[in-house]
Amino acid sequence: MDISKYISIPFKELGRDLNGWDCWGCFRYIYQEQLGISLPSYINSYKDTKDVKNIAAQTRAGRKEVWIKVEDFRITDGILFRIEGDPVHVAIVINSYEMIHVYRGVDTCIENFTTSKWKSRLLGFYRYRGLI
Repeated sequence: MDISKYISIPFKELGRDLNGWDCWGCFRYIYQEQLGISLPSYINSYKDTKDVKNIAAQTRAGRKEVWIKVEDFRITDGILFRIEGDPVHVAIVINSYEMIHVYRGVDTCIENFTTSKWKSRLLGFYRYRGLI
């Protein structure tokens, strides 16, 4: 999976393209372009990334629909993180210890998900049902 062109795409509230995106916009775009999987936009499901209540509700519903929690994660699996107690942040596994993601104040980047910063927030790894 070639992700180099996504690095440094800016964070943009409710963004869904290469001009800028939030974490779901990034996740969705990469899944479409790299895997040919169309995921829902959820553009009308939350006001912005501070709308934690609606994002968490949508995340919980979405996990039940098309995602299966896995222990043996692999490249392209999703990672779900808790931010301030709620399941609201997603990233994509790119190797055995790194992810690609974006969040408010930080452009799209690669980070190590095994560091204390992220490991303490990690809720699980999820695989799209069509990839099982």
